[in-house]
Amino acid sequence: MRARKVINVAHLDPAKASQYFAELMNSITLTEKDFFRPGCTTILNSDMAAMKRCYELIREMKKKGKKLFEDPDFGPQSPGDAALGSICEDEENPPFWITDPDCLTWLRPKEISKGERTYFLEDGAETGDVLQGDLGDCWFIGAMSVLATKDMYIRGEFNPTADKIEVINDQEVYGMKIGVYPPMFHWLRKYGLYVLRFFKNYAWRYVIIDDRIPCYRYEDQSTRIVFARCRSPTEMWVPLIEKAYAKIHNTYEALISGYLDDGLNDMTGLASVKTKIADLIGDGTDREKIDRLWNNLKRYIEEGCLMGCSIQAGRGETEHELVIDGERMGVLKGHAYSIIDVFELPAHESQNYHKSHRLLRIRNPWGNKEWRGKWSEESDKLSLNAHK
Repeated sequence: MRARKVINVAHLDPAKASQYFAELMNSITLTEKDFFRPGCTTILNSDMAAMKRCYELIREMKKKGKKLFEDPDFGPQSPGDAALGSICEDEENPPFWITDPDCLTWLRPKEISKGERTYFLEDGAETGDVLQGDLGDCWFIGAMSVLATKDMYIRGEFNPTADKIEVINDQEVYGMKIGVYPPMFHWLRKYGLYVLRFFKNYAWRYVIIDDRIPCYRYEDQSTRIVFARCRSPTEMWVPLIEKAYAKIHNTYEALISGYLDDGLNDMTGLASVKTKIADLIGDGTDREKIDRLWNNLKRYIEEGCLMGCSIQAGRGETEHELVIDGERMGVLKGHAYSIIDVFELPAHESQNYHKSHRLLRIRNPWGNKEWRGKWSEESDKLSLNAHK
């Protein structure tokens, strides 16, 4: 693994560090090819082009005497602007899921947390961190929930600090450039500026946003984030990633309905495989096919693959509860779930030919409405097995 000599600006005099960075940025010239689409100067096609644009935006911001970045391409453009055009296609007739348009405002993290210190991601991500909001984008929320099992896919792997040595290897350089929120951009947070990375149209795109989040602020001054949020009120990685993803698609409304594997592909750049179980195992009597499916699922988990699942819905059945033999089972059709684990519990008395209980642990991005059949949290089978 090759080592690289780097200039650790944290060890330099602040004036020299600033001069070095300015020289580096001034050596980069942006052209039309650096922008993802015409008319938008805050979605770039490379990491260094994005850094250059951030440098320009911060200089413009400071000239105006502002301390925090305000996105010129997405969100409010003036005080009191609800910025409905960034939320839905027809801002004159907002959709039904905008329940309180008169209370809609965009707030920064400290305004949401009432002054309490906030973090992009604190103490690592967990699948339970991700909660869906008022938008029908469970597929993307489910993808973020799956992503929460691997922090590196969210915030990269190597975040250099002032006490780091001046020689880093290629793997550490790579770790600074990966993740939805690459470490090379973390320092921009102090300006209320974030750069999020998505794999769109066969290449990485770098989306620059400010940290203002759509919220409802009511007469009693209480607030509620409109769309996706973290379970902890001081963490912001979920609403910020969702905001950047909405921006690259022009509006939040554009995120309604989709496929979990597409969300994972866009956030990781990894190839996805979609399997329709009914087509794979037929009527469920072919043991060889069933075993092959199960062994594949176990192998995917062991290899650290990111997985999700859903039940195919018929016409008009999306997010309708599954009913088996007249009993509501708690899970929803046409709704995206993340697969957290795959495991077997030995059962020598079982009538199954494999003499075990084969189970999936899945999570609903809503944070409620769970499986209510065998092996559910309230099931006798689960409690009896726990005591064995």
